[in-house]
Amino acid sequence: MSAPFKQLAIAYIPLDPEASAAQVLAQEQQFRDYAEERGYELCQIEFNSEDGLPLGRLVGLLQRHGAEHLLVPSVKSLTSHPIAELVIREAVTLEARAELHEVCAPTELTSD
Repeated sequence: MSAPFKQLAIAYIPLDPEASAAQVLAQEQQFRDYAEERGYELCQIEFNSEDGLPLGRLVGLLQRHGAEHLLVPSVKSLTSHPIAELVIREAVTLEARAELHEVCAPTELTSD
């Protein structure tokens, strides 16, 4: 009996130049855990230490792998501009036909 088919996912992790190796490994593990909890096969982790989002490269990776999911820390970690956020979401959804997941999306803090 064969194993059930798993949907493919790609993780995109922008690297903070100040982050230690242990911090990078912890973030990578967080993405692996997120994918595993949802039953996705993480087929690639794309690290980026340069300024700017390589959106065309990410869309190309999603298409080449046939990945249905793009995991990012949060959209706000990629851009603070609302139009750029919309472009990112639209490129992933419409061009790559994938779903965008915010693995580390910030939560609202409330004070008592």
